Amino acid sequence: MSRKFKFLCAFALMVLFVSACNETIDRRIVLADSLSLPRPDSAMMIMDSIEPMKGDFSRRELMRYELIRTKIQNRAYVDFTTDSVMKIVADYYDKHGSANDRMLAHYLLGCTYRDMKEAPMALQCYYDAVESADTLNEDCDYSTMMSIWGQIATTLDKQYLPMKELDAWKQYRKFALLSNDTLNYIVGLEMCVGAYNILADTANILRITDKAVELYKRHGYYKQAAIANASAIFVYLEKHNYSKVRALQQIYENESGLFDSNGNIAKGKEHYYCGKGLLYLGLNKLDSAEIYYRKLQNSSFRFDAYKGLLKLYQQYQNIDSVLLYSTLLSDAYNEKINYQQSQAMYQVKGMYDYSRNQKVALQKENEALRNKISFILVSCLLVVVCGISLYYFNYSKKRKKEEITQLTNKYISSVIQLNKVSEEQVLMKDNFLRFQDEKEAEAKALKNQVAELEGNFARINMQEKVSALLNCDLVNHFRRFGQTGSPNEMPSNKDWKDLETAIGNYVPSLSVLINRSNILPIDKQVIILTYLGFSAKEISVILDKSASRISNIKAITNEKLFNNRDARTLFSNLRDYL
Repeated sequence: MSRKFKFLCAFALMVLFVSACNETIDRRIVLADSLSLPRPDSAMMIMDSIEPMKGDFSRRELMRYELIRTKIQNRAYVDFTTDSVMKIVADYYDKHGSANDRMLAHYLLGCTYRDMKEAPMALQCYYDAVESADTLNEDCDYSTMMSIWGQIATTLDKQYLPMKELDAWKQYRKFALLSNDTLNYIVGLEMCVGAYNILADTANILRITDKAVELYKRHGYYKQAAIANASAIFVYLEKHNYSKVRALQQIYENESGLFDSNGNIAKGKEHYYCGKGLLYLGLNKLDSAEIYYRKLQNSSFRFDAYKGLLKLYQQYQNIDSVLLYSTLLSDAYNEKINYQQSQAMYQVKGMYDYSRNQKVALQKENEALRNKISFILVSCLLVVVCGISLYYFNYSKKRKKEEITQLTNKYISSVIQLNKVSEEQVLMKDNFLRFQDEKEAEAKALKNQVAELEGNFARINMQEKVSALLNCDLVNHFRRFGQTGSPNEMPSNKDWKDLETAIGNYVPSLSVLINRSNILPIDKQVIILTYLGFSAKEISVILDKSASRISNIKAITNEKLFNNRDARTLFSNLRDYL
């Protein structure tokens, strides 16, 4: 006995230890996830500390670990080189987890294809992520939805599809508002300038820029407001409105925070010098223009620098310099063309790979369908052949026997049937009189009982009636269905009919409300169970529907009955109304 007790204690301690370890791992993954945006480096350190334990993870824990690790790597701008892990993770969450998990998994799979320069595959994954989201659910991750549409817009921009890009930025702004992210809403508006640049729509460039600048200032983002003026500067340069250009450049230089104490702009922003050079060329201040084009020459924007210097020396009429910068401009132009061609090749390759993968997938799907149809046809043919053979075998075997016994059986059957009918006629007469007397007595007793109960029931107030209804055997019978959740233990049609009858007797106003409105049968059942105080989980179990489906039904019926599309207020609205 002592040895058995020690064994049980050791086993219990081991179970507790494993549970504690799993709980600790889950907490650390949740902590890393919470740090992924503000401190991705710290979040990555936490995930690295967990990695040695991956071999002991359950499949659920492993998939969660890989999902959050990839999310953190994406936030830390780590370039992905393979899709092998995220394809497995996305496939897992297609069958498990919440809508937010599926959305995030497909979004991150799209990010891996983005880094692998497979734009069509990336776009497909982004759209799969959008379709996976449950935007009607109050727990929907609108921030991730905003990021997805941002990636879609950026990818469409690289594919030179400006109209589709504008639609994507519109969705980006929508989910920025739902996330209460004012800054990203304005960013989504400002980013539309790139699409209008492709369309050469200068009017909309100025309109969008003015609106973005105004919103930035209204919400206190003065640096962003100053930076947003860059696109407008080049539009006004094309229009030769140099006074407006100088005013915007002064704001840009004084308020953007991009310039150091020596007046040099931040690295990567040197294209601004092109605008300064164009301004001074337009004002015929050639020395000043040359200063800025020389600065631009030392950056990655050499094509614009050589183009500006060529114009400059053409005005100087310096033939040697014109020939020099013509040659340099030609070389820079060829370099630019080569780069664009290489990017186009990447796009063509990505489209080819995507088309090839789609073709392979379609071929496999068609082959599987053909195999399935062939199997069904062969199976049906075998069943038919076997059935026909068995039928003829039994038919031929029985036919002879039936011919011999047919006459005898018919005679004996007729005699037995005649005797039986005669006996039943006598018995029915006796039973009918006795049954009629019993039912008349039973009906009289029930009428008296109903009259007595109606008298007692009339003296009870509405609150006591409702309380009695909530605690009656029929309602408790339904509560047991909500607790078991077994498919074999579900309410029958008779149970529902009894419950509706009870509601009609105890709360007739509720019965009138749901019967006069355009309410579906399942919606009526949700309303009745909600009024009786059943939880969303119990209703989901009783009706064998998902929690999100029950929430949608509550919202729709609440809107139909009380013009309030909020699932959570249906119970209080019903109680207040009744």
